[in-house]
Amino acid sequence: MKSMLFAFLLCLTLPVFCANAQSKPDLAPAEGDKLTYDIVVYGDSSGAAVAAIAAKREGRSVIWLNPTGFAGGMSSSGLGATDFLSYRSTFGGISSEFYDDVAKAYGTDFVRSFEPHVGKDVFDQMIATAGVNVIYNEMLDRTSGKGVTMNGNRITAITMLSGRTYHGKMFIDASYVGDLMAAAGVTYTVGREPESQYGEDMAGVRRGDTNPRVHYGQKDKDHFVKDVDPYVTPGDSSSGLLPHVHRIEGLKNGTGDKKIQAYNYRVCLTTDPKNRIPIDKPEGYREIDHELLLRNFDAGDMRLPALIEPLAGGLKVDWNNMHAVGSDYVGTNWDYPEASYERRREIEKEHETYIRGFLWTMANNPRVPESIRKKTAAYGLPRDEFTDNGGWPWMIYIRESRRMVGDYVTTQLDCSGVRKASDPVGLGSFGMDSHCVQHFVTDNGKVQNEGVIWRTPPRPYGISYRSIVPRKGECENLFSPICLSATHVAHGSIRMEPVFMALSQSAAIAAGLAIDKSVSVQDVPYHELRDKLESAKQIVRPETWKRAPAQKKPAVKAEPGEVKSQEVQPQEESARSPAKQPNVVLILADDLGVECLSAYGGTSHRTPNIDRLAKEGMRFTRCFSNPFCSPSRGSLLTGRYPFRNGLKVVLHSKSQEDLYLRPSQPSFARQLKQHGYATQIVGKWHVSLEHKHNTINQFGFDHYQTWQIFDDKGSKTTRYWKPYLSRDGKPLSEEISNRYGPDVDLEVYLDFIKTSAKSNTPFLAYYSTCLPHYPWEPTPDSDVQDYRAPEVRHKGDPKFFPDMVAYLDKQIGQMLQTLDDLGIAENTIVIFLADNGTDSDLVNTWGDGKRIPGGKGTMTDRGTHVPLLVRWPGRIVAGTSCEDLVDLSDFLPTICELTGAKLPEESIHGRSFAPQLFGKSGNPRQWIHRQNADLRQVRNDEYMLDNKDQLRRVVPLWEEPTPKDLKNDLSKEAAARETLQAVFDSFGQ
Repeated sequence: MKSMLFAFLLCLTLPVFCANAQSKPDLAPAEGDKLTYDIVVYGDSSGAAVAAIAAKREGRSVIWLNPTGFAGGMSSSGLGATDFLSYRSTFGGISSEFYDDVAKAYGTDFVRSFEPHVGKDVFDQMIATAGVNVIYNEMLDRTSGKGVTMNGNRITAITMLSGRTYHGKMFIDASYVGDLMAAAGVTYTVGREPESQYGEDMAGVRRGDTNPRVHYGQKDKDHFVKDVDPYVTPGDSSSGLLPHVHRIEGLKNGTGDKKIQAYNYRVCLTTDPKNRIPIDKPEGYREIDHELLLRNFDAGDMRLPALIEPLAGGLKVDWNNMHAVGSDYVGTNWDYPEASYERRREIEKEHETYIRGFLWTMANNPRVPESIRKKTAAYGLPRDEFTDNGGWPWMIYIRESRRMVGDYVTTQLDCSGVRKASDPVGLGSFGMDSHCVQHFVTDNGKVQNEGVIWRTPPRPYGISYRSIVPRKGECENLFSPICLSATHVAHGSIRMEPVFMALSQSAAIAAGLAIDKSVSVQDVPYHELRDKLESAKQIVRPETWKRAPAQKKPAVKAEPGEVKSQEVQPQEESARSPAKQPNVVLILADDLGVECLSAYGGTSHRTPNIDRLAKEGMRFTRCFSNPFCSPSRGSLLTGRYPFRNGLKVVLHSKSQEDLYLRPSQPSFARQLKQHGYATQIVGKWHVSLEHKHNTINQFGFDHYQTWQIFDDKGSKTTRYWKPYLSRDGKPLSEEISNRYGPDVDLEVYLDFIKTSAKSNTPFLAYYSTCLPHYPWEPTPDSDVQDYRAPEVRHKGDPKFFPDMVAYLDKQIGQMLQTLDDLGIAENTIVIFLADNGTDSDLVNTWGDGKRIPGGKGTMTDRGTHVPLLVRWPGRIVAGTSCEDLVDLSDFLPTICELTGAKLPEESIHGRSFAPQLFGKSGNPRQWIHRQNADLRQVRNDEYMLDNKDQLRRVVPLWEEPTPKDLKNDLSKEAAARETLQAVFDSFGQ
């Protein structure tokens, strides 16, 4: 009786977890449920709903004990922006049904970001259709010796705070905190493993002041970028630290602890005046709790500290944490996993007060930049969501809690593809991700974030069955698909709602098989289980996963200034035909491998503007060129490989005057010109020697300004100081004799953009810069003062290479600023890439100090692995990456698809990667082709084969390329040789 009274009083204080007037729970008899169920599901997650539905469909007797007052977990409580991004097809079964039904609710086939009430309605309908018996507001009695009744290593019954007891053959703990799993005596952990425990280089403490941050692939996002004082009285350490800022002596990367990443509420907000509840200053508000936020603004960090995702259906958004100080209440949740129910409610209330205060501060405090104040003030809570809770979400976002330690611990090695589970029951694909764990004081006496990690798996990976069951010798009839056996690093990738649903369905089907076989959960025969899972349309094996065909989605009405939906509504076959033709800014750097750029892990150069393209767009990690300039530019322009377009070697000698790319070849400029575009190229042409064959206009460029390698008399010219440039056929000489060539190029380039924008004409602006190709000379920004004298040595001085990279980056910044100033950035696609790898006389550093020599001219990744960054604000998701293979022939069809231009009538080799830009599957390559003279090579993920039958392994950039032909008779190598030779055979040559 006392326990029932306690539960009643507790629910009165639990607006987050208990109150839900829309729920009408089934009630079990007060004296307890006398039935013995096949499967008892306990939990508050979306996975709990799916497990119960799956069990019921299998014909099992099942009861779902839900400690909250609603169905669906975070998928019904504000987490509308589902992070499956381009991997929608990695989960099937009931999880896929849920997202299909959400889309149907909006009258379409595909939706990624949805309103909370739609998620709840879909779950309610699925539960009702399946006939699942749900008991809401049933919380496990966690008093030692009371909540779980064991017979040996098996649970026979569990008892609730209500006093009711439920008997079962199998139990599934599908809660976000793992209370049943812990009460059953299963081994678990909380916090972060040390790096040494499982060999994870992202594990444990990860200081935000580490340089480079090899554990984090999104640059400065979610970190402090300005110096912020940590003390209550700035500069006075005796005044004490600001709330939730820690000074930790000896804080070392890779050490483990018991701390967890921050929680928040995924708040649904609206700007609809008729539906908006204003956010007032909350009771208990203290400005000191938001002083860190305000000081960060004072220091000059003007980034909006929020990730705002528009939701389908109208003027609502999912407001999430981002940048240095956001809606995460950092460092205040460390005791939540093991805390009592009462303490958890206190933590939840503290988070609510903080986040309401954060939003009020952002909207009202004069220290917040005016533009951000106005933006935040426009939002309020929606009256039509969480109607029994004043528009506030029911559930706090528990990003991680307890984690079981089973016989198989999923680790970073699984996520990165180094290790593959032999018994997968679901797929993970999201980045290895952790929000901030703590604010700390750096050695320089400033505040920085610690614990933020991000790295994208190369491809979807399998999650072991042994990761959702206890280790042998422990509980024999329990599953834990949410608080599963995974490290902090791996759990950060697995913890996506659709993955939790998939693993929970697998648990329910495995539970039924264990009953039928009369075996423990540890002894379920995997191959029989896999057959049952796949019969239920689960996708469990990475090798059987296929990218889904492009999906359609409803238009999302985005707020002014917001990033639009992370998926773009494509036309048939995922082609994009925008109502307004987008402009295209194409930037081709000269001799710049991926290792030079910090966006790819390089540490030798600072390139903030190129990094900005990566932050605001999509980064392709596997784009490949030809080893030399001219063949690369020919393939880029024509969509054809050199053996087909005829330009197989680099043009550098006057003896090559009659070797050039024939105008009969296709051209992306010609296709866009025919589609109504104004077209221009500036910089380096290099597919013909212009003094003899000037074919620029014939390839579809209306205007050009290019550096000519030879002047009209046949003498070699300079490209930087005292440059020899030709503008629309007219040589420029005296008027630019004292100017830096790239400055002259940029000037005419930006004039073309401004003129086109003023006339409202869509444009293609191709900036084929000479930078940072040798000769390495001082730039106008170099410290050297006698820079106007052209470098006479063949390659110049390598010490100026960093200056030239920096100048290229500066010019890109000027381009981006021009697009902003003209108000055309949102309708302009910016593409940045390079023509080949870095010069072989240069060495750059990468990651943790690895030295990577340049490889220009070689048929290796060092010679051909080039950057590719694409930005289209509001259309391409900011800060995303794509692992698909791309080669230079792919740009013609991609640009045509993005602009709606027709493809040329002539056949091409390229395939469009436009769908991938919008999070779709597309038609990804399995190989790329590269060529130097008559030597050709086809490369896939693991091997490269040339047309002389030499097979070599692909190795990382920092390793020396495999020197010898592989002649082993190993089956894998033989299969690779056969596969790649078939590519050569398909060319008919």
